[in-house]
Amino acid sequence: MQKRGWVSNTSHFIATLLAFYLEIYVGFVQIRTEVQASEVWTKTSLNSSHIETLEVTPWGVLAGEKDPRLQLFPYNGIYQSKDFGKTWLQFALKNKGINSIKHNNKKLYATTYYSVGGENGLFISEDGGKTWFQKGPKVSTSKIEALDNKLLLGTYSHGLWLSNDGGINWQQKIGDGYTGPQIYAILLKENFALASLATSTFVSTDNLQTWQEVTQLKNLRVRNFTKLGDYIFAGTDNTSGIWVTINPSVGWTQNQSWGNKASDFVTNFRDVLYSANNGEVFKSYDYGETWLTTNLIKPTNRISSIAGVYKEIPIILSSLVTEGTFTTNYVAFFGPQKFLGIPWDFLNTDELIKKLYSFFDHELPLLGYAGLIELEDIKNTTLNFFGVKNKQPEMYYSSHDGIDFALPFGTPILAAYNGVGVYNFDRLGFGHYITVTHPNGYKTIYAHLQKDGLISSVAGEEVIVAKGSVLGKVGMSGNTTGPHLHFAIQKLDTPRPENRIDPFGWIAHNLTDPWANLSWQDVNGNHTGPKSYNLWATEGLPYTNDSIVTISSDTEITDNSASIFVRSYSIPIKNTYNEKLEYVNGSSTLIELVNILGETIHLLSKKIKLTFDLANLDLSKIDVRSLRVYSFDESAGKWQGLTSLFNPETKTIETEVDHLSWFAVFGVLEESWQKTLVLEDGSFNIAITE
Repeated sequence: MQKRGWVSNTSHFIATLLAFYLEIYVGFVQIRTEVQASEVWTKTSLNSSHIETLEVTPWGVLAGEKDPRLQLFPYNGIYQSKDFGKTWLQFALKNKGINSIKHNNKKLYATTYYSVGGENGLFISEDGGKTWFQKGPKVSTSKIEALDNKLLLGTYSHGLWLSNDGGINWQQKIGDGYTGPQIYAILLKENFALASLATSTFVSTDNLQTWQEVTQLKNLRVRNFTKLGDYIFAGTDNTSGIWVTINPSVGWTQNQSWGNKASDFVTNFRDVLYSANNGEVFKSYDYGETWLTTNLIKPTNRISSIAGVYKEIPIILSSLVTEGTFTTNYVAFFGPQKFLGIPWDFLNTDELIKKLYSFFDHELPLLGYAGLIELEDIKNTTLNFFGVKNKQPEMYYSSHDGIDFALPFGTPILAAYNGVGVYNFDRLGFGHYITVTHPNGYKTIYAHLQKDGLISSVAGEEVIVAKGSVLGKVGMSGNTTGPHLHFAIQKLDTPRPENRIDPFGWIAHNLTDPWANLSWQDVNGNHTGPKSYNLWATEGLPYTNDSIVTISSDTEITDNSASIFVRSYSIPIKNTYNEKLEYVNGSSTLIELVNILGETIHLLSKKIKLTFDLANLDLSKIDVRSLRVYSFDESAGKWQGLTSLFNPETKTIETEVDHLSWFAVFGVLEESWQKTLVLEDGSFNIAITE
């Protein structure tokens, strides 16, 4: 560590300084390199070359077939896969020729081309596909979009139809009363809808009552739509490429990166934009600014559909006319290479999660910024990088722009990476804190430190620091109620306040990061929230399922269409459990059951056993007779004890549950324990005395 301006041997100092900056520069070049995995596509067992549509539903992945080669007697119905596309079964609507499938509000919708038994058109199922009923005009239908009870139905020769009551009553919105143009694509959202014809596109912004032509899309052959964040994309099937806007009525511009080639299909999954051309699937991590191949290349083929499936490792499915259906693992964009070291001496890297006390709030991390005030519905809630949202005091704290780690008073705090450190003092906020500017475009902040042991006591003085060098010690200076480290990271090339990012990234299953998709205007100008990436240089965290908990059951917990995630989680907030209880540090665990739509399932049909392995956790101060597994009750905002059995030989504790949520183990300090049990509300609870 060297302070700038302090020289005892000038030549030696300059040589050391040059060597140091060369080391930083090399690290900077390495960090700026973005490392991406590649997709490997595998053909599925679905033996059909004319799959027109793929839809992910609670009942599995559904594939609709419309094969015009009727002389070959194709199935021409809906296929179902309940194992993420590995195996397929014939499911429903045989011989009808399926053009599109939609799942919404626990209902299935399918448009059909061929008439069977005098019926074709739209078919609806309210029981997961067991029974189907024809609704709407009995004509060949092309597209269906559903939003609650609103349905928009496209046809081949009878225009666009609207139902406001789930399919009971219908009215034609585009056409001459019965006949009308073919509808090629529909996009239905809360405040607008789009529908494309052969060479024109229409928009409605008045609850689907009136429709006007989008003049900027006139004479363009739009064949598909998707909406990602604030952006609406329209793909064409000729040399017009992809068009994009944030206002469906105006402002459409051609996506220059895609160029003048057709977009067979455009969609998005987990913030990644997908498009296809001439049998090749491309992806974009930056809203179409740049495109990368996914290595599915089947020239002269048309990509008819692309769909994403949520699981432990999500997958992408793609159907090609004449080639069949293919699948690959979803490849996330991990951003810059990870470079942050853990800013304290640790025993295990999972301390990053297990010592986490307060999260970065992805709803609006604008603490201390007066330009934009939190709305009433989010001002007391926090949304963390797992996608878990809770109110205070269950989760702290709303508008937080950093991470709080619960560390003992006096713990040495280390520089997370090489850089230049500067000391400052903020009596009403950070207290004694160090800011380290790194050469790779980031700066880190370490707050609430002790006065003694700092790298400098002179405000504004610059000090060269190396990764892992001591910056100071955990204290209680500034605005704090207890010893902890407030750690924050910000981008240097971005103005305040949109320079604030979460070093853990964003790993929610089916939620889009609201901070990364927020745009607003205030007295300080126009602002856009940045994307957050996992920047910790620790293998796997926070994406692994490493945990002290194992799950067992006499029967299958779920079918193959769902995945269980078991993750180490943050420290419970003290005022959410009995003050006489002691949390077993490291036992906090979040368990989620997630279906293929990315939806979290909390209640189970049968009980399962959870076993916590406490062998490597510190139980020295706790009377093991008092150990008990607790579950966090979100409605009550409190931890509730569960019937538990502790095995002193294996140091494991078991409980049975019929729900999945946040679990942790608590006990009573040895000096507080008494051998009395009190019956409260039909369950035994430990009676605790001083």
